[in-house]
Amino acid sequence: MAAAAPHETLFLGMTIAEVATVLGLFFGPIAAVIIGRTSESSRHRRDQRMQVLRGLISTFKLPADATWSVAMNMVLLEFHDHEPVMAARREYMNLVNIRPATGQEQAHDERIVVKQIALVYAVARALGFSISEGDLRTEVYISSGLVQRDARYQDSLLALREIATATALSAELAGKLVSALPGGGGAGQTRP
Repeated sequence: MAAAAPHETLFLGMTIAEVATVLGLFFGPIAAVIIGRTSESSRHRRDQRMQVLRGLISTFKLPADATWSVAMNMVLLEFHDHEPVMAARREYMNLVNIRPATGQEQAHDERIVVKQIALVYAVARALGFSISEGDLRTEVYISSGLVQRDARYQDSLLALREIATATALSAELAGKLVSALPGGGGAGQTRP
């Protein structure tokens, strides 16, 4: 069968050019909306993933930063379909959930840093960045003052617990001392 010439009537008295125009007028806007929404969805997903990377890379050298915890949880949502990232997260989580033996804390902390870097690297790679794990180890900047402030903050939290324990012990000993006074030190006692 020979192809129809552009000026021949093809359908409902319309030529091929007219049919193409009508189809273009009908399907063109639909295609534009679909392409636009797909593009917007893709851009939004990348923005969300970039936010996770920013949270991870800006705080992985600060062990107690809340942003690190939020970003770690967001990895579950934003990278659930990216196996290399999820595998790196699982390895990190498996390690941080292990309590090291006494005297092994420093080696354990060093292994955690290696897993942190591997996770940040996996997220960066998933987003198309070509940063290396070595760069993450040496080039990510955290001011020493910020690290010291974070360490002092953690120390102060530990000190508060010790202060609370000492206060409770002091109150207990004071109660025993008062009870040991002549007359039991009870309420309503009058002194001569």
